[in-house]
Parts: sequence; C-alpha cells; structure tokens
Amino acid sequence: MDKKTRDLLEQQDWDRITFDLINHSKAKTQRLNWNTESRNDLPQDKTAEDIVYEAIERIFSGKRKWDPDKDPDLVKYLKSVIDSLISTLMKSANHRNLRRFPENEKGVV
Repeated sequence: MDKKTRDLLEQQDWDRITFDLINHSKAKTQRLNWNTESRNDLPQDKTAEDIVYEAIERIFSGKRKWDPDKDPDLVKYLKSVIDSLISTLMKSANHRNLRRFPENEKGVV
C-alpha cells in the first residue's frame, strides 16, 4: 500500500466507520437464512462483527486494495468487502453441510 493510501486510512474516524459497518453487517446477515441455530450465529463461529473486522484487516494488510481515486467513499468500499465476505461464507462448504435440527417448544431435538 502506498503512503498516501495508508495516511488516508489512518486519518479516518474508525469508531464511526466501525459502528456503521457493524450495522450494515448485522442487517445483511440477519436477512439471510443460515443453517445455524440463530441468525446471529454464522458458520465457522463468526459474528457480524467478525466480518467487519476481517474486512478492515484486509484493507490494512493489502489483501483487498482500496484505491481512493477509484472508490473515494471508504465506507461504501468496505461495505462491498463485507458483502463479498458474507457471500463467500454463505457459499462455504461449512455452511452448505451444516444442518439445523428441529426443536420442540423446550428447545430440545
């Protein structure tokens, strides 16, 4: 990552950005039908928050390259990374092979 991009990242209001991204990730994951016990429990023991932090880490590590000239809105770009991570998780073998067992009114199979 070049110095200009690194400086732009370091100047961001990460508290506000993280809050916005967590809301986005929670809304997105709760709309989907996961084969887990609840919509808050994602495959691979991930949470909506985990996905946000993974997206941010990928930007800082250079695994996902943010180009501020092409995508000036960092939050919008990070939301697209989050959407991609959620899509990958939904398509994962871990999710496809996981089956929820039916429960009775006491929560027992």
